[in-house]
Amino acid sequence: MKSMDERTEIIRKLIKQRVMNRLFDGDISLYEVNSLPFVMVWGTPEGTTFNIFQTYFVDSKRGKSEIQIIKELEEADEDGFPNSATLPNNINEYIRLRLRREFPMIAHLYTDAILLNYKSVIAADMGHNQNISSQQSNPATNKGYSSVPNKSTGGCYIATACYGSYDAPEVMVLRRFRDDTLMRFKSGRLFIKIYYRLSPIFVRITMHNKLVNESIRQLLDRFVLFLNKKNSTNKNKFKEI
Repeated sequence: MKSMDERTEIIRKLIKQRVMNRLFDGDISLYEVNSLPFVMVWGTPEGTTFNIFQTYFVDSKRGKSEIQIIKELEEADEDGFPNSATLPNNINEYIRLRLRREFPMIAHLYTDAILLNYKSVIAADMGHNQNISSQQSNPATNKGYSSVPNKSTGGCYIATACYGSYDAPEVMVLRRFRDDTLMRFKSGRLFIKIYYRLSPIFVRITMHNKLVNESIRQLLDRFVLFLNKKNSTNKNKFKEI
């Protein structure tokens, strides 16, 4: 099982391929790719592509069909439409659907050739013994995410950037608050959706500003302390009952 850092480096490798191939006009430099924090790495088109292909490799080995995998991925996506008859039934087309939703201005640049190359790199680096060249994106012949950050289960971008780790205790408290409290209400789910759209941009702008990061961390520290006290109080009430 690859660690989060190892998986992040695989995505970073894909981004470097994109930069060297000059897929985008005005793309970031290789130096900037090396310095990107991991939350920004996961927020790229390559992060989305890695997420989907990795799930595809794992779930297809478990006997799931490709359309079943796609439908489950849609169910996990806040912007998805799992019951729609218009869902693509092959993984490349599904990736392009997700890219059009998340990166509409550049999704068309990710051709079958690029996705096939990404698929090969991910399979090799993740240790999936699959004959990539023989797997065609043909819905008539194809049958068929390891756990990584996504819209419903991912990490808190700003909090992770401030605390330096997706698994920091403070980030875990905030994730529980998101899943156990915010997700229960329509307004909370709307806040989460907006947060996931804007926070990667905010992190990139402020990642080198120590004053801003320290101020945010102080606010988060207070909020985490409040949540811990609240959780402790609730546990004590439960014991009394």
